[in-house]
Amino acid sequence: AMKKVKGVSIISAGFGEADSKGRKLQEEFLTIAKKAGIRILGPNCLGILYPPQHLNASFAPFLPFSGKVAFISQSGALLDSVIDWSVKDNYGFSAMISYGNKADLDAPDFIAWAAKDPWTKVIALYVEGFNEGRYFLEMAKKVTPIKPIVALKAGRTATGSRAVGSHTGSLAGSYQIYKGVFKQSGVIMADTLTQMFDMARALAYQPLAKGNRLAIVTNGGGSGVMCADYCEELAIELPALPRKLI
Repeated sequence: AMKKVKGVSIISAGFGEADSKGRKLQEEFLTIAKKAGIRILGPNCLGILYPPQHLNASFAPFLPFSGKVAFISQSGALLDSVIDWSVKDNYGFSAMISYGNKADLDAPDFIAWAAKDPWTKVIALYVEGFNEGRYFLEMAKKVTPIKPIVALKAGRTATGSRAVGSHTGSLAGSYQIYKGVFKQSGVIMADTLTQMFDMARALAYQPLAKGNRLAIVTNGGGSGVMCADYCEELAIELPALPRKLI
């Protein structure tokens, strides 16, 4: 605060996710930061990586390739493992942000930033819990018409919810409530990490859909039938084709 710093990334653990002493310490530094107008990333996080500008403000040993997907992750270890995987799979990122305990800055803050980032076309989100669900809902509603958001929600079961508390000190909340929030705000839900990144990559190289009407072109009947099932489950309309096209 004395140095007039406006942003701090705290990568150390042992704060709000640990015990009462850690929670008290987290509250103390947050109070000081708010008075000084300092924004906090973390604690208990990996940091920020911004490949387009060769920025590595994290403890990751190297940058991933530059790409079109911004990955915002509450878990630092998960983000670190994704960096290793991305290099092997030639998967590029416009940004990678690990925000940990979210003592101050939370996922919606980074979604708002990614919406304006010229390098980002799609946002991939790993989340365990939010500080303010309403804030996320409002921000996601603004962003999804411009840039797709694909989210993986952890802590879907009772056991997983308990693990979330000890990991980042979050309250996992009801999975059904999160599903409702994501649906209201236009966020696409993924069931696995692989599925999330597959969806994000596909969306990154396609223009935004202009509606929910779709034509299926296939050289096999079975694949067409499966696509038709998926479309109905996702409320995608399959209009009848004119006779001259059949």
